[in-house]
Amino acid sequence: MSFSTARRMEKARKRSKSYGHGKNDIDNRRDRTFRAVVRTFAWEELLRPRIPANLTEQAYKAIRDQLISGKLNGREHLTEGFFAATFGISKSPIREALNRLESDGLIRISPRRGAFVVEFSIHDVREIFELREALEALAVRNGVLDSKTLSSMKASVRAASAFLRENDMLNYIREDTMFHARLAQCSSNARLRKILENVHDQTVLLRCKTFHLTSHTSVKQHLHILTALEKGQRDIAEKLVVRHIRTVGRSLTAYLKKEKGKASSAHGPLGGRTLRVISSQAALN
Repeated sequence: MSFSTARRMEKARKRSKSYGHGKNDIDNRRDRTFRAVVRTFAWEELLRPRIPANLTEQAYKAIRDQLISGKLNGREHLTEGFFAATFGISKSPIREALNRLESDGLIRISPRRGAFVVEFSIHDVREIFELREALEALAVRNGVLDSKTLSSMKASVRAASAFLRENDMLNYIREDTMFHARLAQCSSNARLRKILENVHDQTVLLRCKTFHLTSHTSVKQHLHILTALEKGQRDIAEKLVVRHIRTVGRSLTAYLKKEKGKASSAHGPLGGRTLRVISSQAALN
């Protein structure tokens, strides 16, 4: 091997070695940067507030309870910001909860204005309860009732009775709704179950009114329906269900008519001023 060849080989070896070191340095720098990013990300994740996976469900139930109890009415704008501030959470789970409540038929969302509680007219109430009569009677007639379902319904009646004694409206409404939901779920007709579920969701808003009107008789009526079902007397149970729903519907319709009459009187041509004049005359006398 000549001297010049040896020198060329030595230079090539040095270049290769130099290149190798340079590449390793780059790789090492990349590794260190990557590890630093990973550590930073890990700390950020550790320090970031944890949002429970069921936060939307909690917001949904909280808003739904306020709707059922009548704390929210059709004249109020239900904005994401209002509920986010009330519950101390971000707007994202509130938005999802409101969308779900709109699907349930409990609120209507107006773009750039917010959400509003759905208000039912007397005509709407008549239609809803007529539909319930027909569908729940069909569910009782063709439903498949086992001992487990009957025991669950009996427990619901007992719980509703206890909540009624305690004047616990929200929990009473839950049990009252559950009783009718279990009747619906007994049906083997999937479409019937789905329609009844939707109808029951709509009547939730009316139940805070029916609680004060018919709760004292509803528990007894539920018990009579359950007794007939336990005895296998489907025809009697069907008639009792129709009578029960009709009684509640008529009581609610009569109440709404009365309230509408009061509102018409209060906003008539002389409405409020007439009342004030009478009060003033009474004071002078």
